[in-house]
Amino acid sequence: MKKSKILFAALAALTVSPNVMPLVLNSNQVLHAVEQGQSQSLMALGASLNQQQMQDTIQLLGASQVAANNTITVDGNMINKYLQIGADSSVDVYSSVYVEAQAPGSGVQVQIVTPQNITLVSNTTYQNAAITAGAKDALVRVASTIPVTGEGALTGLYALLEKQGVKVNQNDVKVAQTEITIVDKIKQDTGLTDDQVNKIMAEIKKAVAKKVQAGETVDGQAIVKAVLESMNLQVSDDAFKILVQFANDFAKTQAAANKETENQIDQSINDPDWASVLANAKATMSVEDIKSIGKPDFSDTQKYHAILPAMYDKFFEYVAEGKRIDDLYSHTFILEAMDSNLPVETKAALDQLRELMYQYTAAIFEADVKDEWMNKLQAIDSIRKDNPALAEIIQETAIKTGYAPEAYTYENFQQVDNLISFDVADSTPDKNTVLAHFQYDVSNGELFIMDVTSGEYVPLSQFDLGALYNVQVDNNYAPKVIVPADFKLANATESDESSQEESSQEAESAASDESQAGSNEGQMSEESAVENSLDQPTANQTPEEAGNTNNEVSE
Repeated sequence: MKKSKILFAALAALTVSPNVMPLVLNSNQVLHAVEQGQSQSLMALGASLNQQQMQDTIQLLGASQVAANNTITVDGNMINKYLQIGADSSVDVYSSVYVEAQAPGSGVQVQIVTPQNITLVSNTTYQNAAITAGAKDALVRVASTIPVTGEGALTGLYALLEKQGVKVNQNDVKVAQTEITIVDKIKQDTGLTDDQVNKIMAEIKKAVAKKVQAGETVDGQAIVKAVLESMNLQVSDDAFKILVQFANDFAKTQAAANKETENQIDQSINDPDWASVLANAKATMSVEDIKSIGKPDFSDTQKYHAILPAMYDKFFEYVAEGKRIDDLYSHTFILEAMDSNLPVETKAALDQLRELMYQYTAAIFEADVKDEWMNKLQAIDSIRKDNPALAEIIQETAIKTGYAPEAYTYENFQQVDNLISFDVADSTPDKNTVLAHFQYDVSNGELFIMDVTSGEYVPLSQFDLGALYNVQVDNNYAPKVIVPADFKLANATESDESSQEESSQEAESAASDESQAGSNEGQMSEESAVENSLDQPTANQTPEEAGNTNNEVSE
């Protein structure tokens, strides 16, 4: 029986003008071409996907707008060209990635839209490795229709860059791929969390880059020791040696010599994460404690958005009057959505304000509301990963209403034909109050709200955040994904006429899919026994079980 190796393919959406000269793996010129409108989003699909899997993957990636001539297929021969692991045309490739250039300062943002099928590599690990390879200011979406570890996720990026005239630096490829396996090994050896290990990797890279750019000798051992001490963390001797070797290897990459690297790391990985802040917060303050706190100095307009003083004033006004702060809490997320390039200091100030709001809310309810708040954060985060198109509908609604999903509950989603209806509710442990009913038309992107008097859906007027706080707030929100005109919810229904027209087609399709599924099942059983695979699907394992396997080959 012939063995198959299961590999993970990737894609980048960073094309360059035909006049651009070949480069070392560095996306500065590529991004310039994107900014000048000379490139488009592209998509790479695994060569082993059947027609239905391909359609499902494209929808998961939110990439239905990508033209056929901007789509490439990644097979085993392409994988072997970069990783040199003995792969050939018999290798099966399923996973796919969509990458879209973002505005300068956005950093590298990764969304794993099928986390249940990417069992080993995390968002942050992908971010770290992509930056090592030279990527900057890009949105990356990863999807797989079957469980894989995800270790080969950068391969398609290298292939597409070279296809567009970029000279791929093999040393950078090796270091970036090795970084993925290092993170997993150290997590297993030390028990540290994914965030902690990726933070270590990020800080090591920043320290190395500073030395390289200053023309100083890189002492990997001293750098790793200093990073661990600054984070008050300890690792085993073996893990320490691995980190030292990585520091020395990273010093030889183009990324280490690039002055943009430190900024990309800060923008991509080291920005404060409110969920992490909230998870570690403890409700210890009384209302009187909060009243005694002075307002921070936001006079430096280069660091602090003009809305911050007004938001803090509004908060202390609510505290004095004993009011709930749901709308203000929501507005902090609306501001971040409207301006993805807020200064780090402004983001930190927003988190500080949210923590005060958490302390205040816990005090007036005389109960810890952390679980309730965390549940909302986790709910929208899950939707953003699992269903980017639905997340986009929710975010657009939030921008137009002020109802951020981090603060309010989006529920009761139903779809008939092209119309999706849903509610926004104010949910607390004690009650659930529906605030408004909405309807979104996927065919044209129009949003409607139900008029409470007539019961009819009417066009929604734009929410003006700045007017509420008497400051100028520019809405620079750019959709993360285009909602496909044929987007369907899992529970979508059709009108009677549409159902009758398509019933015979669905029956034929179901029979075809059933036949194909039987073929795939046999193939998957064969694949699950393979050794030395970069990305092994595990047909008979849960994603959690698959994620605990230790028999993957590191690059």
